[in-house]
Amino acid sequence: MSGSDAAGQNRLADLIIQCGHQLVDLSASPDAVLADGAVDNAGLAPTVALGMVDEECDGLLPAEANVAQIDAALRAVAVGLTVRAPVPQRRSFGPFPEEAPALLSPREIEARAPRFHQVDGAPQLVSRVSPRLQA
Repeated sequence: MSGSDAAGQNRLADLIIQCGHQLVDLSASPDAVLADGAVDNAGLAPTVALGMVDEECDGLLPAEANVAQIDAALRAVAVGLTVRAPVPQRRSFGPFPEEAPALLSPREIEARAPRFHQVDGAPQLVSRVSPRLQA
């Protein structure tokens, strides 16, 4: 265990005991080290760091990690695995607009609208033929 101050070391000691692990001195070749801001084992053992962003550590967990997460991380780094806490997903898309945007411009909508013509008092659908097709 490697804590930044006496209170931090006591907190780490409590976490290690809650996980069911044994506290040993760094000189006794520990299987893994739990740190909270001060990593001073200089590569002597795999380290799980709480609340740090040190890419050199074998395990990185948020400061608020629970006992089960810490236990799993200590066991994982002790056998040579790397541990990283999941990164919260950021939304890459904005919310849907209230109304879908028009896919056609007002002029395109007008050009595609059906044309009606009055024949004998009743509306009749009239289609326009392209000038190139009339020939």
